[in-house]
Amino acid sequence: MGKKILRLRLDDLRDDELLRLFRGVESVIDKTFGDTSPELGTDFQARLNAFEQALSQMDDSRLEELRDADAAADRIWLGLFYELMAGMKSPNAERRDAAIEVNQTFARISNPTDLPYAEEYLRLKQLMQMMDTLPAELLRKARVDDWLEEMHRKYEHFMAIHAAYEQATTCKDYDTVKEARKSLISSYRLMCITLEVVVPLRNNSRYDSLIDNINETLRELTGTVMMTSRKFGKGELDLLLKPHEIEMLEDDGIGLEF
Repeated sequence: MGKKILRLRLDDLRDDELLRLFRGVESVIDKTFGDTSPELGTDFQARLNAFEQALSQMDDSRLEELRDADAAADRIWLGLFYELMAGMKSPNAERRDAAIEVNQTFARISNPTDLPYAEEYLRLKQLMQMMDTLPAELLRKARVDDWLEEMHRKYEHFMAIHAAYEQATTCKDYDTVKEARKSLISSYRLMCITLEVVVPLRNNSRYDSLIDNINETLRELTGTVMMTSRKFGKGELDLLLKPHEIEMLEDDGIGLEF
């Protein structure tokens, strides 16, 4: 088995933290290849510059307030998703049957968390309206009643923040940042996959050392740069995905991040 680049919980990073982390990766590529930097990093570097440019147009305090509220709502959607996935595999027939029935409604709205916020919250509203029509006892048996209540709260919290800024350009700029961030992470993911495939084929010591150097940089930066969580109330965040978590993400079709 060839070398692998560490998988990280990139969604747990603030925008400035993600920028710093990826600038570190960019620096490793530049130092490894110098003026002969391979094409595999070209798109990543271009999208990294575009992300930084989008951030520079934002009021940082407003951006973080919006992003934290959005991230909180995203986590609730994901938590409800995993609760249903676990329920549908449960050995408890009552829970399993309830989860299967609830999922027939839940699955009608595809994952909205990567969409521009206006579309995302429209879909979340539609999802909640449909879920609210289900019998309370069914939701309780599927163990998603608390998740749905929390989704309502997170939705209202985000919308309240949005309403406070609706006369400003902040929300439009936030969409630009969100799209740039999503594009950057996708480009990084593709670069990592490509690199993992290229190394065994090229038999090039510089490519081989690049993966080692990127992993060293990721470990260093995730251990020292930004490990105070604003989101879970923990003193430290472990950003490294465990093998069983990677397998679960792949099995459930949720976008796997590096």
